[in-house]
Amino acid sequence: MAQGGGSVCIRHPSGNIINLELMPGEIPSPGYQKILPKMGQVSSDKTQTGDLHVKFTIYFPHANVTI
Repeated sequence: MAQGGGSVCIRHPSGNIINLELMPGEIPSPGYQKILPKMGQVSSDKTQTGDLHVKFTIYFPHANVTI
């Protein structure tokens, strides 16, 4: 999926499920972060909502190639 795109469901800190659509090639490497504007924590005075940062951990398979 890291190279071909697709969708990922994550649980928001509020408990809601968010469906993230990822375009092919959008995740270039392990540690990539997708920023979801206005979906983060609400400020203490409840006047602003921050951005939610979603960090991806990608494991690439090891190829056992013999020639």
